[in-house]
Amino acid sequence: MKTSTQREKLDKAYAYHEAGHAVVAWDQGLRIHRGTIHADGNSPGHVLHSWGVPAILFESGSGQSLRTAVERNVRAALAGEVAQRRAAPKSIRSFDGAGDRENIADLLVALHGYNNERINVHQRLLVLETEGIVDRWWHCVEAVAQLLLDRRTVPGRDIRAAIFAANMAAAT
Repeated sequence: MKTSTQREKLDKAYAYHEAGHAVVAWDQGLRIHRGTIHADGNSPGHVLHSWGVPAILFESGSGQSLRTAVERNVRAALAGEVAQRRAAPKSIRSFDGAGDRENIADLLVALHGYNNERINVHQRLLVLETEGIVDRWWHCVEAVAQLLLDRRTVPGRDIRAAIFAANMAAAT
């Protein structure tokens, strides 16, 4: 059984993980529908945003190339672990982000086939880009993480409002 302190530390780690997803999805122009740190099946939380994995593979007429859509979604998927590692480095466990890693692999295979060398190089580049995005918007990640800790499940409009408010506060 977890103590309340252990639970609070896990909640904080998961809040930063999901906030990372949300802020980078916002940065990439993906519409955020909802974020939560309520456990759901095998996941301790999630962020739902537009252009999910199935949609980008089958959507047509969006004006985006498949590569652009894949890269935006991969960055959003990578951002959870990047933010969690920055906020609470000791909280990362081998199974955390397994669903994210599966989605990333599926997306990059859709782009490169099963060319592991191309996939690995492209993923390393996207990790570096994602780390830069998280660093640039860290004040927003912190604001969204706090919102998730306070409310546990948050509609997209409130996440976007928190990002806007954090940006306004940072600008003053």
